[in-house]
Amino acid sequence: MNRACFIKLCETLNTFGGLKPNRNMDIDEQVAIFLHIIAHNVKNRVMRCRFHRSGDTISRCVTRVCNAVIRLHTRLLKKPEPIPENSTEQRWKWFKTHKHGGKWKNKTLPRYEDLCVIFGKDRAQGKKAKTVIEVEEEVNMVEEEHQRNEDFDEISHNVGTDSSLQVEETSSVRSKKRKRARQVDPLVRSFSDAVVLFADRLKETSAELSEDIKFELDIKKKTLMMPEELSKMTSLSQLEKFQAIEKIKDDQIRVMTFWSLGEEEREAWIRFLLSS
Repeated sequence: MNRACFIKLCETLNTFGGLKPNRNMDIDEQVAIFLHIIAHNVKNRVMRCRFHRSGDTISRCVTRVCNAVIRLHTRLLKKPEPIPENSTEQRWKWFKTHKHGGKWKNKTLPRYEDLCVIFGKDRAQGKKAKTVIEVEEEVNMVEEEHQRNEDFDEISHNVGTDSSLQVEETSSVRSKKRKRARQVDPLVRSFSDAVVLFADRLKETSAELSEDIKFELDIKKKTLMMPEELSKMTSLSQLEKFQAIEKIKDDQIRVMTFWSLGEEEREAWIRFLLSS
């Protein structure tokens, strides 16, 4: 099908078939999906990948185009006319004069009525089969119902957009839940796992940082208490006390060692530190 023929088909379906664009698809894309499916007999999942649409959108698109084609029956289908008895067409005479056709005249088919009840609705001809007009009326009723549902969804969407942030977030959460129920995105799952891991690591780092700060404060407090403790050592001169403070105050290990010793051992450790 060339481009001009395709455009003409789209215009015919739009003008006489009632095919309309919606907020998701234009008419040409809907017709292209329909023609591709009936020409190549491909599955819904193939069309999803090729046109980057959801399976539900593909199904609704094919249904809409099929309904538009049904509405063209008055333009595409020729109404059958009965063959008169005095027809001069050569091919019809065989139905009356064929030598092997006489035995089938006025012959009944067993259980014909029962078969009509079972298969009548599924055949294009015969008793209880739907006419094209009845099919068109049913298609129009279904289309109107779908259109009302789509209009209601669009109005609800607009109201949700103009409403408060809380209502918008609630609608977004519901929409995300429906999408997540159909298919879980691996990227979203990986991102969620990374966020959880980062939160755990951040919690551990915060605990370690808190311990370090607590240790620093403890060391500073003990360093400030050292002059008072050294003043109790009467055997040390004032100069030795100053020298001891100068050697200990900037070394955390020496501060912790000083306070870990007993009172009698601290003076001996100070003299050892000054001598070294």
